[in-house]
Amino acid sequence: MSQAYGAIKERDQTLLENVLIWFEIIQDHPTGRKSWHGSFDLPSGKQLELGGSYRLILADGRSGDILISKIQISSIQFQGSGPLE
Repeated sequence: MSQAYGAIKERDQTLLENVLIWFEIIQDHPTGRKSWHGSFDLPSGKQLELGGSYRLILADGRSGDILISKIQISSIQFQGSGPLE
């Protein structure tokens, strides 16, 4: 898995900044399609909604939409929705 710092936004509002994001990009060899998923730790006092749609913006400029797929105490797992560009 790769790691990078990033921010989580909902519409025009930044909800989290400077969060360490773990993510993996998987390419399906026969079709060439890519999918991605990952996780991050939710800082104390912050909340995100299970099934919620947010925007991930990595420090290197890449960004993509994410759907929160699992919340386990303070660990958030997400699935990428569309490309990470």
